[in-house]
Amino acid sequence: MRRVVLGTAGHIDHGKTTLVKALTGTDTDRLPEEKARGITIDLGFAHLRLGDLDVGIVDVPGHEGLIRNMLAGATGFDAMLLVIAADEGVMPQTREHLAIARLLAVARVVVALTKCDTVDAEWLELVQEDARVFMAQSYPRAPLVAVSAVTGAGITELSDALARELGASAVRRDADLFRMPIDRVFTVRGTGTVVTGTVWSGRAAAQQRASILPGHAVRIRGVQTHGSAVDDAGAGERAAFALSGVERSDVKRGDVLVTADVWRPTQSLTARLERLAGVELRQRQRVRVHLGTAETMARVLILDGDWVQLRLEVALLARVRDRFVLRSYSPVRTIGGGQAAEVWRVRKRLGAAEKTALAMLLDGAARDRIAAAIALADKDGARLLEVPITAGVTPDEVADFATSLPPDVLQIGDAFYPAAVLEGAIAALADRVAAFHAQHPLESGVDRAQLVAGLRAGHELAEAALRSAEQRGLLVGTGSTVAAPGFKPVFSGKQQVLRNQVVERLRSGGLMPPTLNELSTGSSNAEIRAVLRRLEAQGEVVGISPDLFLHAAALDEAIRAVRSLGAGRPLSAAEFKTALPVSRKYLIPILEYLDRSGITRREGDMRWIC
Repeated sequence: MRRVVLGTAGHIDHGKTTLVKALTGTDTDRLPEEKARGITIDLGFAHLRLGDLDVGIVDVPGHEGLIRNMLAGATGFDAMLLVIAADEGVMPQTREHLAIARLLAVARVVVALTKCDTVDAEWLELVQEDARVFMAQSYPRAPLVAVSAVTGAGITELSDALARELGASAVRRDADLFRMPIDRVFTVRGTGTVVTGTVWSGRAAAQQRASILPGHAVRIRGVQTHGSAVDDAGAGERAAFALSGVERSDVKRGDVLVTADVWRPTQSLTARLERLAGVELRQRQRVRVHLGTAETMARVLILDGDWVQLRLEVALLARVRDRFVLRSYSPVRTIGGGQAAEVWRVRKRLGAAEKTALAMLLDGAARDRIAAAIALADKDGARLLEVPITAGVTPDEVADFATSLPPDVLQIGDAFYPAAVLEGAIAALADRVAAFHAQHPLESGVDRAQLVAGLRAGHELAEAALRSAEQRGLLVGTGSTVAAPGFKPVFSGKQQVLRNQVVERLRSGGLMPPTLNELSTGSSNAEIRAVLRRLEAQGEVVGISPDLFLHAAALDEAIRAVRSLGAGRPLSAAEFKTALPVSRKYLIPILEYLDRSGITRREGDMRWIC
């Protein structure tokens, strides 16, 4: 049994709800105000069996002031039943509802001419011709059936037409990320909070962990479709999910039920926009965005022709290739719609290459869309788990792509990158190392961690670039430093003079040499430190504290003197001073260095010679 969703549309009082009741036996007007006024105010739901099709029907209001409710219901239709009353013909909301169907890419429409029992044959023929002309531009092949919900005339023919159109609609795939925009929330005694909607993609089951975005982690307690308990519900089904972990007051129409952690709301949508005829759009115009069952305000940033970015005032959950409708702020009118080509990224302009990639995301095959998403991600990388959202593909399609990568794409860790990005990162690393050598000719190389962090790319990409550069011999790693191949620290003429002065002063100072500040007379601390690091790397001096260096010969003499005290008993600092006749300013740093070097072992205030 295949499950599909049919939505109604049409002008107020053209008989949508009455027709649904004639088809299904269900009165979808459930609110007391709807009963009293005889019009549909909010969404109504019914169930219909058509051969091997299990049809969920969403009955939407037709009043101009309730278009926002109609849009909330128009999400996820497999086909639309457009209702036109034979006694009035095509009316303003008929036109707006059909425009919305086209903007949302509803693939199939069936037209029902209702109230045919109230007009004569000649008038009915005129209305039919008018309806055909009206439908010709958007849905020229849409079946048109004259019916009467009062007499039952045409109901069978309408059911047959619906069965044909719904049966030919695209089959949705369950092997995808689960997502269901919520259109109703209520509480059932003994069950708790229940949310309903049309499942857009994927499948969710009872006892599964889920989230209502934005904001709440929940668990699915139970699942129903058309009033019957089931184990799970999937794409294309009208479903109700009983939830634990959330209160009724915490959930609203427009929220979305999901089961994967990768989903996250966005406040920016890059999109290709279609404007209705005669509509002009101003830069930064404030508009109403209807996506799924949600509505929020946004500013329109026009990037290039039909390409825009919507800056949303309230974050929405969106995916590449999602359809949306735009309505003006005031007066409220439908002005157009479009398709999301990018989520999460804020843009101020659009280059030619980016425009091409965005167009591919909307028009290309699955592999081409994935490649386009990778190109747009650039050095940030396209995370494998996020690609189903950023490319509008299924996780299986991402897995297939990963098994046979095109030559211009690399997988590094859990992300895809354009191969050119890795080459650019390698070149940037080599440039940084060369610049470092020029600025610090006495240093043996760049600190590896600092080099990777300074690349301004993801850590995985930077590490992969460094590994590749080393494997190709473009850079040489030694311990914690990285250098250019063949590089050797060399003292310049000025540095050689400074080096000789430093060595001589440390040698003559013995165990009480000048400190760093005392060595820096006439030279900066940075210059002195650079010379000292090179001398230390060559083994000529030893740093025993950040500001104190000993000549290697003096340190060797100190070690011999300490060991002459003999092992086997603890020694105080005063006893060490007999072997090292220096002031406390030097004695303590020397002893601490000996502790770190394993020559002595400190226990409280005493030390043992090892």
